[in-house]
Amino acid sequence: MKVRFSAWLVTVAISFLTLSCSDVSKDSIAVRIAISRTPLSSPLYIAATEAFFAQCGLDVSYKEYAGGLRSLEALTTGDADFATGSDTLMAFNAQNNKDLAIVASFASSDNDTKVLQREFSTTGTAFRIGYYSDTASEYLLRMHLALTPAIANIELVPLTPEEMVVVWQRGELDRAVIWEPYAFQMIKNAPMTTTVLDSKGLYRLNFQLLSRSTFLDQTPEVAERMVHAINLASHFIAQNPQVAQAVIKEQLKLGDDFIEWDWPNYQFKIDVGRQLLLTAQENARWLKKVANHRHSLTVAANQISSATLNMRNPSFETSKQFCERL
Repeated sequence: MKVRFSAWLVTVAISFLTLSCSDVSKDSIAVRIAISRTPLSSPLYIAATEAFFAQCGLDVSYKEYAGGLRSLEALTTGDADFATGSDTLMAFNAQNNKDLAIVASFASSDNDTKVLQREFSTTGTAFRIGYYSDTASEYLLRMHLALTPAIANIELVPLTPEEMVVVWQRGELDRAVIWEPYAFQMIKNAPMTTTVLDSKGLYRLNFQLLSRSTFLDQTPEVAERMVHAINLASHFIAQNPQVAQAVIKEQLKLGDDFIEWDWPNYQFKIDVGRQLLLTAQENARWLKKVANHRHSLTVAANQISSATLNMRNPSFETSKQFCERL
């Protein structure tokens, strides 16, 4: 019965998309989005499925990537106009790419990235910890090591998310720091030997919409339209959680067990303005304290989209009225 109900919800959502997007306005702005394949990107999936992008004058195409770092690479190489990624990712990359710009934050979680530990070590003399460098995974790793008792003879092992799943299953790591849904997959593949260490609240990840300043300057209306479309999607998730969950399960090929496991950890809310700069700069300061990192970490004020820097967080009615006037 639950499967039939979920399928019906997805059908309703797809039908709504078909009805709403049959005619794309001639004034619509075409944009390409590199979406990190994670539940944190839910507002963008919903904005596409429920036609909020189209309602706000955007002709959107998107491609999914395994993690914000790969989405960011698509943005910086010109394969996308926007990307989704963590605020930490921006802190790691802003100094070396002055063209990067934060448009908005639209999701957060204090328990999306997790620290997993193997119950019995099989890796030999070194205590091996897997992580994904220059991402939220490394940020939480650095915080975890700085705030917990010292471990002798640590070997830090940089891995992609896909590699970490395989290496963990082979028993070749003692700890792993990785985000969802990879953490859930690793636990599910080795449930008898995997423990989730308590890191909830240690790091609140903010998920952001990133772009290039050169692109935003060329299309001055696009950032504001994106903000209002994502805001409408965030309100839709809050008002229609079962429909939203069904869409995300279908999009990411997740089961009910994952939704029950991790969905309560996500908050979806659009944030614009100067708080984005303060958050990004705080991330950079923290990373300088806990690690002699190879980057000179800082985020400049001009790396916040000028179109959204002085905006206030819009209400549902504000976004609805904005898009209706287009």
